[in-house]
Amino acid sequence: KIVPPGWRYSSHGDLMLKLIPHVALEEFIHGRGGLVDWQTLSFRLHLGAELAARHAPDAREGMLRAMTALFESRARFLQTGRWDLAQAEAHELGDGLNYSDQLQDLCTRLMQKAACAAVVRANMKDLERIGLASREHALLLINCVSFGEVRNRKIVT
Repeated sequence: KIVPPGWRYSSHGDLMLKLIPHVALEEFIHGRGGLVDWQTLSFRLHLGAELAARHAPDAREGMLRAMTALFESRARFLQTGRWDLAQAEAHELGDGLNYSDQLQDLCTRLMQKAACAAVVRANMKDLERIGLASREHALLLINCVSFGEVRNRKIVT
């Protein structure tokens, strides 16, 4: 029997989609952040920015500031070879994660799935360029964010 998409998603999965990026930010704040943490923040903030663009225009400016802080941290890593955050960047990223959490609460699971699909589509060329993308991988990402559980910093179905 097929269960409607809005019912398949557990409250634990919903909580973990919010919690794990905050843990990644804490890793950066304490000087232990790395590429996986940056990617976790990147995906969550991209998803939040897409949800804001589609459903909450008032949050767009805050999401833009968070995305700018994210990209500045990446640019600094490429120059220095070391991951770190300025205090202002950590603050903007934290605000962006909080906006993302609020947007997740505001939006239905189907709205989140559509936004996730848009984020994955927008990033497919970069993923293909480095050999990490396939149609199956993209579908897995979309379905995991919409209906899966997040465990040990990996999205699993």
